[in-house]
Amino acid sequence: MSKNPYHKVFYEDVLNDTNLHMRKILKFLQVKDNISLSSRLRKINPEKIENILKNYEEVEKVLKGSPFEWCLR
Repeated sequence: MSKNPYHKVFYEDVLNDTNLHMRKILKFLQVKDNISLSSRLRKINPEKIENILKNYEEVEKVLKGSPFEWCLR
């Protein structure tokens, strides 16, 4: 394990609560968090996921109750 300090960042967590996780990153970097953050990230496909995945019901069963259940929203 590295002796250098590090902060793990999970893409899914940042998507789920961008403001919270960006504040944690700023704190780790010792950057004042009184700055205004913005993102140009946008949902690529506005269609409902049920209409995109042919096997949505199967995917839903697998993800239900898992840490990735939020991906279905």
